[in-house]
Amino acid sequence: MRYPGCQKAKAFKLFDQGRRPSEIYNLVKVKKHTLYNYHQLWKKEREEESKRKRLAEERQQRLEEERKERERKQEEEMLQEDVPRILQAQRRIQLETEYRNQRLCPITGGNSIWPYPIPFCHLSQPV
Repeated sequence: MRYPGCQKAKAFKLFDQGRRPSEIYNLVKVKKHTLYNYHQLWKKEREEESKRKRLAEERQQRLEEERKERERKQEEEMLQEDVPRILQAQRRIQLETEYRNQRLCPITGGNSIWPYPIPFCHLSQPV
């Protein structure tokens, strides 16, 4: 942690392993009162560290949500821009199809000049 040979660092490592100050009193060569002070300091540092991690995770989550919202808005804007073009293309296709359908006529029907059905008979035969 701080200094590799330091008693404080040794105590912090033991606290990280889940040991209590009363358990490590014989392993660390400091006064009992100092050891309890180290434990309080260790808890405070761990709380600050966990708070920093939590804040960092919340920030990451918020940034991710903001990025997704920006992407969604961009897609919406693109769709808003594309809708008139799509509608115009659909209308053009519809008009072209109507125009083609007007020019096409069935075999038994007339044509653009004579729209009535033409009977299949010779002109010399009476109708």
